[in-house]
Amino acid sequence: MDDLYFFRSDNGRVKIGRSVNVKARLNAVRCSSPVGVMLWAVLEGHGWEECAWHAVFRDHRINGEWFKWNAAISRAVRLAQNRKEWWRPNIAADDTEGDVTFRRMLEYMRSADAQAA
Repeated sequence: MDDLYFFRSDNGRVKIGRSVNVKARLNAVRCSSPVGVMLWAVLEGHGWEECAWHAVFRDHRINGEWFKWNAAISRAVRLAQNRKEWWRPNIAADDTEGDVTFRRMLEYMRSADAQAA
């Protein structure tokens, strides 16, 4: 089963990808990167969410799976790591930018689930 990973680079970029072996993938990325890259977060068994994360943060895409780091991505990663909040049913209208982005992600994922059914 694939894991969803988030790598952060020294130049303010985030790589959102999936792998069955995150450690090997990190080593491969480090070998080909001109800047330092570190493991930021892993969502074990959630590789299937990769397309949703890419779609939600498409406005921040730099190239391929690399995105410009921002507070919205940071907030979404923190929420995803705490699954109690991840599936909370109601999000207030006056939420921060991160929560609005998070709502878009949930809506995208629910619509993708509905289309797959």
